[in-house]
Amino acid sequence: MTIIANQVDVVVRFHDVSRLAELERCLFSLVGQDYRPLHIILVVQRFSDADIERTYSSLLPLFGLDQAPSFEILNWEHEAPLDARSALINLGISAAKGRFLAFLDFDQALYPEAYRLLVSQLQSAGADIAFAKVRRVEMEAFSSFLHSRAMLPSAECASLRDLFTGNVCPLHSFMVDRTRIPEQLLFFEPYLMVEEAYDFLLRICAQFRSDFTLARAGIGEYHDRIDSANAQDNVSVRHEGRILYKHEAAFVEQRRRNTPLSEPVRRALGIVPLQINLSIRDYLDGAS
Repeated sequence: MTIIANQVDVVVRFHDVSRLAELERCLFSLVGQDYRPLHIILVVQRFSDADIERTYSSLLPLFGLDQAPSFEILNWEHEAPLDARSALINLGISAAKGRFLAFLDFDQALYPEAYRLLVSQLQSAGADIAFAKVRRVEMEAFSSFLHSRAMLPSAECASLRDLFTGNVCPLHSFMVDRTRIPEQLLFFEPYLMVEEAYDFLLRICAQFRSDFTLARAGIGEYHDRIDSANAQDNVSVRHEGRILYKHEAAFVEQRRRNTPLSEPVRRALGIVPLQINLSIRDYLDGAS
């Protein structure tokens, strides 16, 4: 596997061509990154040729700017899984060539210094994965623009215990050093649709060194969108969502119970003596 030294690859998920305005804002935040080299892998879900052409045309002004990042679009064309959000990530990972790997959803945004800070922290700390703070913002959707209504309180993602306890670290709050983690471990479970990123983090952070030095350094925003469509969701859709969340929460709990902490992670957590076969759940429950 040939890796491009110091390049950041960011996998951006996009599934709805009617929301190009949000994608443009997202990618504007990437074009504005003060870190290079940067390569953007936009992964889309079952787009027609016309949809892909429309997406390219919409984004062309951004990538025509001086020193813009490199850019490609990959299309998930398979029928299954129906909701391909994890499959999109895996498609993007398969195309990554840079040393550093990050993720972003089309309706989120990063501050200009985000990737510079994360890369610097990975290198200075010798960590395998580094985290930073992402602020939660309430967004209201109008026909021609989005309005930032308020900053919202967000859960702490300041330590490994925080991460093991709950899903508090957003998809775009972390970066991975691909030279330090085996390629075969860099994947999302294909059929998870709610906890897919969290499950990935549990697997990786139980085995490899994580760094939370930037836990109070805001590098971006998580946008909670409110609009009439959200307010009018029918009861059956909300019920299905609750069933899905319950199912995936059970899956994640099994991950905690079945995933052992590696010796380097146990040392970093200060677990003495270094008990063998200590799972994430054992650690959270105080077994040491």
